Amino acid sequence: MTFARCSDGPEALAGLELQHDLQLNLADWRDWQSIAQYLSDTGAELSGLNLARQEAGFSARCRLRNLSSQAARALAQTLLGDGLARQASVEHLMLARRDVG
Repeated sequence: MTFARCSDGPEALAGLELQHDLQLNLADWRDWQSIAQYLSDTGAELSGLNLARQEAGFSARCRLRNLSSQAARALAQTLLGDGLARQASVEHLMLARRDVG
């Protein structure tokens, strides 16, 4: 599957950056290696990860950059469809860029 990278073209808002919180419910924490490969294939930048034990599995919360909203949603659906995640959701965030002075 092909995923679109986030554009920094003229339609981007000055001083803001689109980021995504990808929240996953995993059966096994070792599935993270396959998920990391999906992230790499998309060109997404992982800027944060929280992996925690949860009832009968694990929860993963990933902060992603350099990915469009549509691509982030498609990634969540792909992880569900391929059985790597039992549940998946994406929250889109517009945050101030760190490099803006």
